Amino acid sequence: MAEIYRLCDQVVIWLGPNGTPTRSRFRKLIRRVSPYGNTAFKSNQMERMLNPSGPIADDVVEELISKRWTLWLSISEDGHNDAKVLRKTFGSSYNAILTACAEIVSRPWFIRAWTIQEACIPPDPIVYIGRHSMRFSELCGFIRVFGMVNTALLQNVGTARILSIDKIREMRGAIFEPDNALNPLKMDTVQILYTILGLTLKKDSKDPRDQIYGILGLLELLGQDTPPELIPNYNQPYETLYWNCTAYILGSIGDLRLLGCRRNDLRTGPSWVADFRYITFRTTTPKYLASIPSLSLDKRILSLQGILVGTYQDHVARCATASIMPYSEPNRGALSARLRTVEAQILKPSAAIRGTTVDRSLDGFLKDGQTVFNEQGIESWRRTFRRLCETRGEKSWMLKRRTNTARYKQEYAIAEEFCYEFMLLSNGVVVRVIRQDVDVRSGDLVCLFMGADRASVLRPSGQDYRLISQCDIRISLFANEEYDSKFWETEQTRGFSLI
Repeated sequence: MAEIYRLCDQVVIWLGPNGTPTRSRFRKLIRRVSPYGNTAFKSNQMERMLNPSGPIADDVVEELISKRWTLWLSISEDGHNDAKVLRKTFGSSYNAILTACAEIVSRPWFIRAWTIQEACIPPDPIVYIGRHSMRFSELCGFIRVFGMVNTALLQNVGTARILSIDKIREMRGAIFEPDNALNPLKMDTVQILYTILGLTLKKDSKDPRDQIYGILGLLELLGQDTPPELIPNYNQPYETLYWNCTAYILGSIGDLRLLGCRRNDLRTGPSWVADFRYITFRTTTPKYLASIPSLSLDKRILSLQGILVGTYQDHVARCATASIMPYSEPNRGALSARLRTVEAQILKPSAAIRGTTVDRSLDGFLKDGQTVFNEQGIESWRRTFRRLCETRGEKSWMLKRRTNTARYKQEYAIAEEFCYEFMLLSNGVVVRVIRQDVDVRSGDLVCLFMGADRASVLRPSGQDYRLISQCDIRISLFANEEYDSKFWETEQTRGFSLI
């Protein structure tokens, strides 16, 4: 496929049809809704940003494309007045246009494995959205500008794909810039492969092997040859391919962030082999790289150095995010019940063991929401948590309470955080388990490995251990550490053998 894209004169990307044009009377009704409307409106708007329900109206796409030149001429380089420019350009259609952008990047093209090469290898493909077209670079520009103004759009997987394609194309251009840190000629093959994997996390493919094979053409684009272990061979099981790829990366650069997966459905092979359908690591520079991990000759045992964080005492199982969202009528009270359960089984025992208050223990659970939305102080987040805990989900409170945009974001972020599985350790440490398909149990322990940016849940197996999941430390002396070289200078490490 890479050779086809290189040799063709023009690549045309079809994103699918648009919906039927909206009737003028309906559009007028939408335009009368204030952006500072009630809770139900804000909930629906956020949901449309993250999970658009259907094709956007054709006339909304037409307006988006027809005004693009006006927008580009008005946007400043520093982006200081982007929000004002967008509202001035699109006027009363602003909310509809914002929803259009979310719907466009939610189309299946943006999560398919093979479409990455389609967007990266040709100079600048033409994108058709229904009957309307623009250059791919223009579409990327729209999404970046709207995403800077509305952070909910940045959480869409299609937006992540656009930003990833931008970065890969930037790497390609850096070939001619010797001093550019992104110049792929300054990297070896495994570093480029690892970077591409981190940029293209979520990829849909009917054949699991295409999670790897679907991006190999980018290695040639960036001036590298395909490693012998990864040359396409559709006769080998995908578990063997994933095993070879994980061993190749860990045995070459030792970046343990590869071990972080949302799920792991591999039926054979060691527990430390990454399921590339669910990897979660990012391509930021690691805080600390230990020496290359040791692999046994048969590539079954991975030997690491690290420290023991603690052992299992209790846990609260994971729940479905949609089941506790506070604005859904069937879920009324579900979030409150969930928060009370976590507080009773995790927060209060942890605070008692560590000799601190529940509020201080709670702060570790709220930090991600603060980082994403960058709004309000910690006291405001604590009050929102308490208000959600204290209600029993009565209809009068859920539907009639007064709220604002900042508080809505807080409630949404709290629901997202507390759907995870949490594990309380015997020393009061609390961790958030990353994998969605596991349940921790008595006897499990948590370790922190040199070269990892997260802790790991391990399960003893004789003299060795099986990797269960990576986890985020929410409450501990280690919770705010960088895990860099300075951190490891003062720690006494021991060996762990993962099978």
